[in-house]
Amino acid sequence: MKKIFKIISIIAAAIFTILAAIFLIAYLKYNTPIPKGKQGIQAEQLANKILEALNYDAYKNTNYLSWKANGVTYVWNKKSKSVTISWENTKLIFDQDNPSKSNILRPKDTSEKEKKKLLQKLKNYLTMILFG
Repeated sequence: MKKIFKIISIIAAAIFTILAAIFLIAYLKYNTPIPKGKQGIQAEQLANKILEALNYDAYKNTNYLSWKANGVTYVWNKKSKSVTISWENTKLIFDQDNPSKSNILRPKDTSEKEKKKLLQKLKNYLTMILFG
C-alpha cells in the first residue's frame, strides 16, 4: 500500500511541476508591459489620417449600417439604437438599450417562451461578438 501511495505522490508531484513550468513560461512570454503612447503633433496627424481613411465624417452622418455575415443580414439603426436581424424565415428587432423591448417580426406565431429563448440566444451571441 505504501508503494502505491509513493508512486501516486511522485506522479502527482511530476504533473504539478510540469504544469507550474508551463504557467511560468507562459507568464514570462506573454506578460509584457503596455507600450507608452506618444503625444504631440505626430500623434494628432496619425489619428487624423486614420479617421480620414475610415471616412469618419460619413460614419457620423449615417443613420443606418448594413452588413451580411454567415447568411445573417444585420441593419443597425444608430439613431434608435436597434438592430434588425434576419435569416431564413426569422426576422427580429433587437433593442440595444433595452433588450426586453426587442421584438420578433417573423415568424408571427412564435410563443412567448420561444421569443424569450430566441432573444436571449441573440443577446448572448451579440454580447460575444461585440465584447469577445
